[in-house]
Amino acid sequence: MIDLRQKKMVIVFSGIAVTFFILSFVLYMPLVGQIKKKSIETKALEMELLKARNIVNFMKTMGSETRLVTEDNLPIATDTLMKQGEVYHIDFISTKPGEPIRENAYVMLPIDIVLESGYPELGDFLGSLDHLGNCVVKVDEFETAPSANDPSKLKTRLTLNIYVLR
Repeated sequence: MIDLRQKKMVIVFSGIAVTFFILSFVLYMPLVGQIKKKSIETKALEMELLKARNIVNFMKTMGSETRLVTEDNLPIATDTLMKQGEVYHIDFISTKPGEPIRENAYVMLPIDIVLESGYPELGDFLGSLDHLGNCVVKVDEFETAPSANDPSKLKTRLTLNIYVLR
């Protein structure tokens, strides 16, 4: 009789243990999925925060240079462009200013640029050109391909036309 009672106890405790394990597993897996989802969201927010901090740092450096660029201080426009590239982690391989083209009220300075960057950084950089406070920039002759040095990056050749007051 004791032997039968022990077997029943073992079976009951085994059943309880298996039931507890199954319930734990059923309740645990959705939590793991939620944790993974929140982890991805957190990483995306961290990237947005990093971009925002970079933009704030750029705006701090540009705060004193809010005057409109004229032909006399044309290097300010190219310096602004390079600083903007640094904010978005753009590696400028070469920059070659062309001859300025003078019109009645403005001067256009074409700059041939070869750069290397990730796809998101390139998009952010090109989008930020619209917000330069002291000159107007037009993207011209845009060509991009995977970088030979690093396949995760793009090598981009483009001509930027910077318009400043005469």
